[in-house]
This record gives sequence, C-alpha cells and structure tokens, in this order.
Amino acid sequence: MLHSPDATKTTEHVVKPAMIGRSHVGPAGEGGDSKDREILSFDGNTLVLRWVDASVANRYGTMVFVRCRR
Repeated sequence: MLHSPDATKTTEHVVKPAMIGRSHVGPAGEGGDSKDREILSFDGNTLVLRWVDASVANRYGTMVFVRCRR
C-alpha cells in the first residue's frame, strides 16, 4: 500500500516488469505509467525509487525505504 502522487489515501501497488529492463512499482497496469515509480536499486533491505513523471519527481524527489530489523 502506497500513496499515488497528490493522493491522500493509500492504494495497492504492484511490481511491474518493464519491457526495457527497468522495473516499476505502481497501480496495476503496464509499467512506466506517470503514477509509477522506477526501481533504482533493491538489495533486500533498502529500496530506492524515483517517480517516472518528471513534474512529480521534482515535487517528491527520490524515495528510500529501509526495512527495520526487529
């Protein structure tokens, strides 16, 4: 569950393999949509994402998610 750009509620997002070798995370559908985030890196603990849409990327920047150890 993640927020889409400029949305107040979370929606279900999925990992979408793209045809050009880059994977995306976003609402169901084809990869590379303007509401998607491109996966820049993932090492099992840290996930780095960048918005596909340039205007959204300028507002929100790069997202980093880190798994917390318990």
